[in-house]
Amino acid sequence: MAQSPYITHTVVLNTSVGNPADPGLGRALGSVPPWIARCPSPRPLSDIVSKSLSRQRLGMTLMLLFAVAALALAAVGIYGVIAYASSQRMGEVATRMALGATSSDAFWLLTEAGAQPGDGGTIVGLGVARAAGRAGSGLLYEVRATDPAILLSAAGVVVVITFLSILIPARRASRGRTFACPAPRLR
Repeated sequence: MAQSPYITHTVVLNTSVGNPADPGLGRALGSVPPWIARCPSPRPLSDIVSKSLSRQRLGMTLMLLFAVAALALAAVGIYGVIAYASSQRMGEVATRMALGATSSDAFWLLTEAGAQPGDGGTIVGLGVARAAGRAGSGLLYEVRATDPAILLSAAGVVVVITFLSILIPARRASRGRTFACPAPRLR
């Protein structure tokens, strides 16, 4: 310390005392050799570590909020595309139901039609995520770029969102509402 007096030094004291205001801790610090600077306010190491990680915690919280917002936007987008595609097939569904198809047939027709692009998008998304993970592998801590648990959980969330997005328009379209034109009046 005599050679570098301006550098901050940290003295770590291992003690069973849990409270920094405990008189036993004060006596222990009083017995420290005089060449070690006295600490006016001792703090637990957990507080020091927590303070040093506060920037990372803030960054991760912001990333979590942006991820939730992106997930919500993806869910709205998937729902919009599938609802639009279902509405475009309403004439076909009505014709099939008029010819004898049941509402469950119409439901499964629209469910399969919506699942095909969802499956393709999930497969392409997994490939892109794997490639992006390899490109950004230096930025990850204790996570492999191709961690199967992470990739499968992300794909699972997208599949669940797609499934719910398919169910709502398919159920609405298969309710079996039929529309009929009034018969012309005979004079």
